[in-house]
Amino acid sequence: MSFERIGCNLSEDMIVRLIPVALGVLILCAHFLRSGGLAQILACLCAFALLFFKKRWFKTVAPFLLIAAALIWADTAYELIFIRRITGAPWMKMAIILGAVSLFTAASGMVFLSRKSKLFFARNPATGNASAAAFLITAMLLTIIQLKVDRPMLLLERFWHGGGWLEILALSTYSAWIVEKMADVNASTVWRKRIWLLFSVVFFTQLILGLFVSETFLMSGKLHIPVPAVILAGPIFRGDGFFMPVLFLSTMVIVGPAWCSHLCYMGVWDQFACDRKKRPNTLPRWSTHLRVVVLAVVIGAAIALRALGVSAAAAAVVALGFGTLGVLLMILVSRKLGTMFHCVVFCPIGLIANILGKISPFRLLFLKDCDGCGACGPSCRFGALDKTHIEQRKVGLSCTLCGDCVGKCKTNQLVYSFGKFRTPAIRLIFLAIVVSLHAVCLGIARI
Repeated sequence: MSFERIGCNLSEDMIVRLIPVALGVLILCAHFLRSGGLAQILACLCAFALLFFKKRWFKTVAPFLLIAAALIWADTAYELIFIRRITGAPWMKMAIILGAVSLFTAASGMVFLSRKSKLFFARNPATGNASAAAFLITAMLLTIIQLKVDRPMLLLERFWHGGGWLEILALSTYSAWIVEKMADVNASTVWRKRIWLLFSVVFFTQLILGLFVSETFLMSGKLHIPVPAVILAGPIFRGDGFFMPVLFLSTMVIVGPAWCSHLCYMGVWDQFACDRKKRPNTLPRWSTHLRVVVLAVVIGAAIALRALGVSAAAAAVVALGFGTLGVLLMILVSRKLGTMFHCVVFCPIGLIANILGKISPFRLLFLKDCDGCGACGPSCRFGALDKTHIEQRKVGLSCTLCGDCVGKCKTNQLVYSFGKFRTPAIRLIFLAIVVSLHAVCLGIARI
């Protein structure tokens, strides 16, 4: 007998196999109910509900979630043993019971390793593995933030104690879903722009709410000017506040210049401005020199303002003026050229990302059988694939690893590489990492 008539597609055998999992989840919910952890209970139930979407990636993720649940029991046992030993109360029986519950919870994950469980989940293991990796990376990074940072960083945690765990589950699931969507090279460009726009909307919505509703929406309760150049100029002027530079440099090490095409809260505006033109124009030769000049001016201005003892309010006005000029360039220049003039020429962070991004071993490169057809060129809005670059079979310095060009190559000669590795799996690995970083930044997107 099967349950296809009610849409569950669960055989009796699979139902029996899932009983230990369900029991483990319910026992953990009972534990959280006793401590008043309603948010944690919802997180547990939502995680179990993911099973019925039958996504291949959840088959890989589920055992890790059950191991995490087992660790919660182990930590609870440790705390109770510590307290009972101090007070002189008996603890051995309690330790055995909680130890058995911990082992039972972890062992229940074995059901997802069986061959029969494969029939329940959707196929496409390559995409499933990438999505599972994105889920686990996102969950791991956000869990570290949730546990180790004293100030509540996750938005839901600020308004609801324990809500951060529900947000972690939501963002981890989101990252797995996005990788699943972007795995198709033909759909990747559309989804990249969507999630990039989503990040910008969340970022600036929280800024507006922080200014006019509650400072709780701001990370520190203080206003930080939302202009990318301030990531560099701010710490130089203030002499402190290195969180954003450290976060920015961390992304350089992991995914190179992809910060500019996935994580920048203003870059997406430039993208949509230049998309109004069907084909990008080649940037003038002097644009490369202008990039260096703008970077030098920003650094020099920050040093000069600090040396002159200019007030923070006055410096903020200068920063806002610089940001406003950047928006005008998007409207007047990028829109006309079809190339992201603001990001590629005017933004100093863009140049730093292109240079320091070489730290990361991820690259976009041409394979030896490229025929130079130029089909990839019109897809690049960062000026990294003009006629000269294609003739030389070399991606330009301004490449941000956005990957929009990959799906346009008819012969699959434009690929992601990691050192000497150039297999299709490299692109999925890159997607899993960059989407995870996107989801993490989405979770801590406050100013």
